[in-house]
Amino acid sequence: MVMLKLLSDFVPDRFGTMEVKRIFITVKVSKKATGSLQKRKSSTSKFLDELLVVEKDLGILLEPLHPGAGDPYLSPYFKVRVPDHATATKVINRLLNCKAIEAAYIKPSDELPTTTGGPTNNKEGELP
Repeated sequence: MVMLKLLSDFVPDRFGTMEVKRIFITVKVSKKATGSLQKRKSSTSKFLDELLVVEKDLGILLEPLHPGAGDPYLSPYFKVRVPDHATATKVINRLLNCKAIEAAYIKPSDELPTTTGGPTNNKEGELP
């Protein structure tokens, strides 16, 4: 499946550069469903079948957060891209009703922390 990014998917950020306006949902799948979902192979996994129905119904794709990871702590994590908070809420609620889903939440944006009046560094490398 090829996903094209349309021009409408981009908005200027506060620095004038273009960024994708998408919300990422992080999903943790049970150990029983992780392997079959990673490989997308239908064994007799009722978990996989349920997740594939949810994907089709909602028009989403559960993508591995760490593709090819063999680490049992990384492989259960997947991501879903959605256009807005309303869709994210709908998707999260539906996913949380699946037996194979242990957690689903909106991924916080990647931003540097801001200071809130505490000590700050005046020079690089200088401790407060």
